[in-house]
Amino acid sequence: MYVGQTYRTLAERAKEHRRALKDFSLSSFMFKHWVIDHNELNEPPKFEFSVIHHYRDPLTRMIHEAVAIGDRASLNSKCEWRGYKVARLSVEKSV
Repeated sequence: MYVGQTYRTLAERAKEHRRALKDFSLSSFMFKHWVIDHNELNEPPKFEFSVIHHYRDPLTRMIHEAVAIGDRASLNSKCEWRGYKVARLSVEKSV
């Protein structure tokens, strides 16, 4: 799973990802996944896109993206996170 946020339509963003795959772009998560995990295939595997949620403001969208990437995304590169990491607080009880 790859998680990404955008203010554009899903169709526009998916078209960009598909173009990068078609161009064999080394920055494409789809191309990397094909080469690393499915190199036996002559054609790329089928990729599907779906909207997880719509947000009213960019900050909320970015926070939810960071949480989703940390929780379940496996195709995201750390460099794609753009620093949108959610700080985690842990408290230890001293004796």
